[in-house]
This record gives sequence, C-alpha cells and structure tokens, in this order.
Amino acid sequence: MITAQHIYDYLACPHRVYLNAHEDPAKKRPLSQFLDLLFSRGTLYEKRIIESLDCRSPEGLTKQDRSKSTLDLMRSGEAFIYQGVLIAGDEQGIPDLLKKISTPSKLGKHAYIPIDIKSGKGYESNSDNAVNKTYAIQLAFYARLLQAVQGVYPQQAIVINVDGEEISFDPNDFKEKLEEILPHIRALVTGQERDCPALIQKCTLCGWYDLCLERLKASSDVTLVAGLGRGSKQALNGAGIQKVEDVTALDGRQVNIKGVKEKRARTWSRQAQVYLSEDIEILSRTPIPTAPTRIYFDFEDDPLQDLIYLYGFLIVRPDGSSEYTDIWCDNHEGEPQAFLQFLELCRSLAKQDYRVYHYSKHEKTVIDRLAKKYAAAHVRPLKKFQSKMVDLQKQVTSHVVLPVLSYGLKPVSKFVGFQYSDADPGGSQSIAWFEEYQKDPGRNGELKQRILTYNREDCEATKVVHDWLTNTCHRKK
Repeated sequence: MITAQHIYDYLACPHRVYLNAHEDPAKKRPLSQFLDLLFSRGTLYEKRIIESLDCRSPEGLTKQDRSKSTLDLMRSGEAFIYQGVLIAGDEQGIPDLLKKISTPSKLGKHAYIPIDIKSGKGYESNSDNAVNKTYAIQLAFYARLLQAVQGVYPQQAIVINVDGEEISFDPNDFKEKLEEILPHIRALVTGQERDCPALIQKCTLCGWYDLCLERLKASSDVTLVAGLGRGSKQALNGAGIQKVEDVTALDGRQVNIKGVKEKRARTWSRQAQVYLSEDIEILSRTPIPTAPTRIYFDFEDDPLQDLIYLYGFLIVRPDGSSEYTDIWCDNHEGEPQAFLQFLELCRSLAKQDYRVYHYSKHEKTVIDRLAKKYAAAHVRPLKKFQSKMVDLQKQVTSHVVLPVLSYGLKPVSKFVGFQYSDADPGGSQSIAWFEEYQKDPGRNGELKQRILTYNREDCEATKVVHDWLTNTCHRKK
C-alpha cells in the first residue's frame, strides 16, 4: 500500500522509501530522543484539537473494516470524522479529520474535505502565507483518495497549525506534483526501482544515517563533497561524474552540465581535492574583524514552542581572562524578562570596544525576530550589538577549505581539535532535554545543567574555531 508516510519520506529523501521497504530494519538506529519528542508532542496536540470537536471515528480491527466504517459515516453525513480510512486500489490514507461541506457528491448533498493537524507553524520557511509544501502534497493525496470514494475532488484542504490557525488552500495547486512523484514512490516500494543514497544536511536525524554514510564512503559518492546535494548529484551522475575523484577534475571554465555554473564547479573541485588529501587549503589571509573584548554567542531555542530559552555568552576580556554567562527562561512567560536581561547586557557593553562571534546566521535572525517582537529594533545598544556580530561560518568558508562533510560548527570544531563532553551533542538533543526539564523544573535541575554545559561548549567551540582560523590564516607563510 502507498501511504501519506511514503510521500513524506520521499519528499525528504527518496532513498529512505527504498530502505524502509527493502532493507533489514535491524540496521536502522533507534528513533532519536528529539524525533520521539516530535511525535509525542504532535500526538498530544492532535488530541487537544480533537477533544474540542464533536467527532466520530470508524470502527473495526482491520484497515478494510475501518474503511467500510468510514464510508458509512460519510454517507450518514457526520460533521467530522476522526482518522477515517480511505482506500483506493493500492493507495491508502488516514487524514486526521474529514470535514463535511455542502457540495453534492455520490454521498448525497454533501461531500468531505481533508484536514491535517500539525504541531508546527504549517508554513514554508521564511513565509507567513505559503502553506508547507510537504503538508500540502500529503493533503492532495487525501484529496485524491476522497475523489475515488465520493466522486468529487475537494477544492479545499486545511492544515491546523500549532497556533490553532486554519491554513486553507486548494489541493489542485499540488495535484500535478503529487501525480509526478507517485509512480516513483510506487516503483521504490515494489522494488522496480532502486535508489542510491545522497548526503544532505538533514541526514543526521534519519535512522538510516550510519548505514548510508558507510555506503557513501565505500563508493566515494560525490555527495561526500560538502555542499553537493542530491539534485547536484543527479546532474553530475548524468554527465558521468560518479565519484569524489571525478569531481576533482571539474574545470569551471569547461564545465557543461545543466544547472552547474562555473563558480560552483570550481568550488566543488577544490573541496573534493581537499577532502581526498585530508589537508586544508587557505583561500584568503584577509584579517578577521577583532576587538579587545571578544564575545562568543550562542542561542538555544525550541522552534516548536517558538521560544528562546537560553542565551549563552563566553566573554573574553582584554587581559585574556574569560567567563561564561547565561540568560535562561523556563517558558514563554519568562521570555520577555530574558530579553530585557539581554538588552541590559548590550547596554553594559555599549562603551566597550568589542566584537560578537557566532556560528551561522541563526543568531542574527533570532535577534532580529526578538527585536521586532518586543519593539526594540531601534534601541541603540542593541543596534550596536548587532553591528558588532561576526558570522564565523562565513569567515571559515571564505578563508579556508577543510576536509569535512559539512561546514556546521560540530564537524568544523572537531576538525580543529575541539571535543564536546557529551557523546551526542546537538541543538535538537538540547530541545529534547529542555522539553523533559519543563515537565518538572524543580526536580530536573540536572537536565538544565546538561543544557548549560552543551551551550557553554558551543561557545567554547566557536572560540576554538576563531582562534584556529586566525592563527592559521594570519601566520607568516
């Protein structure tokens, strides 16, 4: 059976669909604490929404029985049907809700539209009005099944997001994309097609990551070149470039591959050479902005709660002494006070000559959002703090080429010699710890300390990268 889960997996990674259908599940690592948190949080939120509605659910032990029961409920005109089972041929879907509307169909004077309940915002990244495409395509799949059952294709589908907002859209807008990917999904599930792994940024959260990475390294796959993803792999493979060794021969001036520009080809070629040599290449010796006082800065936030729960600072003074300090809040009620404490820190620095180092654009984006949220965008000390920020990830990629799989803080800091004390450090893991801490702050102080240690080590890792980069690029040849 083809399900909405297949669609979700395919849009994230087609190879996951193939592995789930054909690989030994014992080779898959257990669900991470963070993903387990996502599922449990989604289940609890769905339960709260359902309890506020007058819903009926289908009965039966098997999916076929529940499908027949769903059809009976639809024919009787139930206002809301919770987890109705829709089956058409080898396709099966269980939307969170089916909502009755006044549109004639094979059912009578009414028909149904699909609704999914999501514990996220439900919008595309950096958009406040475009529905999340993955959610939308899943709902278009339910619309397809509804057409088979009721004879009418729904002209509306709804995502209920974490804020209780109903994001309404026309599933017709995503019908073409759905029909494009369904044959590939079916072929992967049945084994008529195979799919090869590709290394992308989100791979580390997948249970198949260790297996895929092992196979990618064994085949010297082109996606071991940092920044070269699945789409680029397909383009390169189509031109006969299969291995990292082949990428080294790319000449930006002669490349003739659709979608691959000269500059990108040169970047990949250089990265591939460095990866194979396990050495580094210095691109630039231009000075990195500095000041007598240096601040290494890192946020911890939970995007699912839209909450900034920790500001961490490693402050290095002109005399070389250093101190880690933090601003913490347990929940949304504490966030405004935490931001005020941050503003006070900015004011205390206002007369000093300082620089703020962070890794990736995330910190700057979060500060912009907080400044807007709390109407502080024009506060002078905050504006000065923002003007002093230096994104070290940009500095790294413009100054050096490293033999790493990605230019995230963890792999880069590990390459230059930093070691985290926790065996599984990561922002997503920190969110899982924080969720557990929130259940009983009085008793879970150990978890809070673990999060603080992780954040402090992120700040220390940022400092180590900065020091290494400065020493490496600015020492005499």
